[in-house]
Amino acid sequence: IRLGSLEPDLLTDDMIERLSKLPKLCPHFHISLQSGCGRTLTSMNRRYTTAEFEAAVNTIRGAFPGAAITTDVIAGFPGETQADFEESLAFVQKIAFEKVHVFPFSARPGTAAAQLPGAVDSGTIQKRCRELGAAAQEIRSDFLRRQIGTTVKVLLEQLAVPVQTGEP
Repeated sequence: IRLGSLEPDLLTDDMIERLSKLPKLCPHFHISLQSGCGRTLTSMNRRYTTAEFEAAVNTIRGAFPGAAITTDVIAGFPGETQADFEESLAFVQKIAFEKVHVFPFSARPGTAAAQLPGAVDSGTIQKRCRELGAAAQEIRSDFLRRQIGTTVKVLLEQLAVPVQTGEP
């Protein structure tokens, strides 16, 4: 069993404890962060704080030693200042996610975010994406280095089979 795209506010201590008793649960948790800056999370109307997010991650890591924790982060949300971005980057580094999917903010017509003031210019968004991506890759490399010499169970979700082309 693998859970995906979890909201941090759903990861209560009780929920994590119950999950830890499931022998067939894959210890990979993709938890939606979106930003490591409290002010930006509020602008995004997220129902959790960075402190609550960190507490959930720490509880998971306590219940699932060696668990992989991955997330999504958006760079350049309207109103995100350089200080907000740096706070988000520092939070990503502090949590030390095993993988981070970095997305540039893009306004979607009809959404509340598209109407927010303080649009971040595309050049700044791309620069922030590169910085986040580089930090995320460094953290991931550290995680992978720690895996050297360990033995883990794996479940292949898809077997790569060579495709034959031409006449038999």
